[in-house]
Parts: sequence; C-alpha cells; structure tokens
Amino acid sequence: MYGPPIARMSRDIPSGSAHVWCIALKSDTARAQRFCLDREELRRAGAFKFEDDRRRFITAHVALRNILGKYCGLNPADVPLHLGTNGKPSLPATYRLGFNLSHSADTALLAVGCELELGVDLERIHALADALALAERHFSTSERTRLRQLAPGAARDRAFLQCWTRKEAFAKSSGIGLRADLRAIDVGFDGRVERDGTVIQPLDAGPEFVAALAVSGPLSDVTRFEFVA
Repeated sequence: MYGPPIARMSRDIPSGSAHVWCIALKSDTARAQRFCLDREELRRAGAFKFEDDRRRFITAHVALRNILGKYCGLNPADVPLHLGTNGKPSLPATYRLGFNLSHSADTALLAVGCELELGVDLERIHALADALALAERHFSTSERTRLRQLAPGAARDRAFLQCWTRKEAFAKSSGIGLRADLRAIDVGFDGRVERDGTVIQPLDAGPEFVAALAVSGPLSDVTRFEFVA
C-alpha cells in the first residue's frame, strides 16, 4: 500500500508531485524521541487533558520532524517550524516545501510537496447523531441533496465524512480556514475535482478511515509512504 521506508527515500520531490505519509500513533518508539520537539510543541502537548491525546500529538509531531528532516537534510530537532497567524506550521520559504498534518484516532497523515500549498484531512468512520443537520451548516445545496438521497445510517454517515474531509482539506490548502462559509464550495463526495485552482482527491487510508488531499496548483501524482519509527 505504501512506498519504501524513510531511510531509503530520496529527499527530492518532483514538481507537481505530493508525498503522503501514513503514521501509526500507537508506537512509543517515536514518542521516546520527544526531545526533538521545540518549546511550543511541548507546551501544546502539555495542554491536552487526556494522556492518549497527548501521546498522539507527541508521536505525530516527532514523526513530522523526522520526515521533514529527511527532506531538508536536517536533524529532527533542527527543523525550523514556524506557526502562522492561523496556527498552521510551515517551513521557511528557502526550503520550498509545503506540508500539512492530520490525525484521527491512532493514525495520522502527513502530506508534503515542493512549492505546493497542501491540505490533508483524515477522519475515522463513526456514527453521527444527525448528518443532515451538520450538512445544513457546511454543505452546498447539491451536496445536501445527494446526502438526503441516502438512507439514514452507515451509508449516509460515511458519505458525510467523505465530503467533510474534502472540504477541510480544501480549507487548509487554500488558507480560508473552517470559519469560512463552506456551503459556497461544492467539493462533491468522490473522485478528483478542481475548485478555484485547487485539486481535491480522495486518499485510501484503510477500511476504518476516509481521507482527502487538496493541492493548490497542478498535481501530477501522489505517492504514499509508511513512516517506520
């Protein structure tokens, strides 16, 4: 399902290509390397109320630093991450790398691209109290119509999450954030589409999850990898 482990991977990403990394957050191996996190990451980790959430955050960010370090030719602790005004981390422009991280339950996805603005979103499939009520606040007219055509239950809930991951990936890639009126953006439920210069496509994250990738600019291919701590 995924490409070669990180130790054998070239740091170069062809123009117009995206690399998507799958990260297992159950591993304590990556968590043991928390010394590579900076003060802000440790502060954010410490703010979590529950230990499982803290563990997932630390593991995901240790993996993030390890992966970006390979691309940049740096030790994980030396990767210069900066938080923007919207809270989205980034690298200095000299590295020419865009990236985005998302996690759900004990899995995370990291998307990386050369001179690309990326957004990735991952959701574990679960039952929703009222998918139609949520859709009224966030989905376009055509998206709400399609959702109503599905019987209540698992099929409708999965379809909602498929559309939601596409909207969130788009919002992260374009920088508009989730506070924007996402009803004005029709991203659909499946397949590859382009909206306002942003390519949106589903990702295969296994039977328990739905996921989507959005890239602002031309996207030629997506290669998937598995992070091995």
